[in-house]
Amino acid sequence: MARSRGDDGWKLVLQNYFRDFLEFFFPEISRDTQPDRYEFVDGELQSLARRVGIGKRITDKLVKVYLSNGSERWLLVHIEIQGKEERGFEERLFIYSYRIYDRHRRGVATLAVLADGRRDYRPACFEMQNWGCRHLFEFPSVKLLDYAEKIQELEESRNVFAIVVLAHLRFLATMHNKRERLFWKSALVKSLDEKGFDHDARAVLYIFIDWLLVLPEPLEIEYNEDMKRYEKEKNMAYVTSAERIGRKQGRKEGRLEGKLEGKLEGRLEGKLETASNMFKEGFNRETVKKLTGLTDKELDSLTTE
Repeated sequence: MARSRGDDGWKLVLQNYFRDFLEFFFPEISRDTQPDRYEFVDGELQSLARRVGIGKRITDKLVKVYLSNGSERWLLVHIEIQGKEERGFEERLFIYSYRIYDRHRRGVATLAVLADGRRDYRPACFEMQNWGCRHLFEFPSVKLLDYAEKIQELEESRNVFAIVVLAHLRFLATMHNKRERLFWKSALVKSLDEKGFDHDARAVLYIFIDWLLVLPEPLEIEYNEDMKRYEKEKNMAYVTSAERIGRKQGRKEGRLEGKLEGKLEGRLEGKLETASNMFKEGFNRETVKKLTGLTDKELDSLTTE
């Protein structure tokens, strides 16, 4: 199954705001683990998937965390963002869980975020039982649709995942109404500044919203114009607007000239403009490099101009 840009968006937010994820969705786990001591070990999931023949379908993360009781004990948190109903989902999580345990002989906590549009899809366990031998694997989950009854709380929250959930709810609600999606996309992006998020949080959330709430080209043009007016009014530049516009321009030039070079040059030009704007906004070099995908050499070209 092809991975969507929304999956990439979830990965980006989880990678940068893991603690916010725990605090928002699983506060008990957040309280029981050290806030600044964790390590992503996602490569192991990919290795496990290949060895047991499981295709990569969904956004997932594996994180090594330490308990907050002062001991050196650590365990592994396996996070799955499930975008649609999947036959065998519970069994797949069970296989991942015991394979992770088999490799590390450490406790494994599997956490599921159900981001699909079906209210009655709530997988919670996998069970096998034969002749008195029983395997029962249970895992906690959160259903994003349940937050539709808590819109005011989401709008008042300063946790980045409140914005993530709001964006996802707007995505589900506007599947067949792209004009309404345009309204909510603009509103969500403008709320990032109004909530007082720092530069890095605004950048990551802007990318998430931009990737998830995709618009048809005519409405994207309207959105771009609205964002340019807003940016000018607020005297700021959001991280991906220039990159997106540069990429679009590159595609147009490539089609007109019939050359791949047009696409590549447009994309690079847009990224460099994005990086330049981010430096002006106060982002540090590592953040700019991570969010734009530019190399050190390409970033150095900005400082020598």
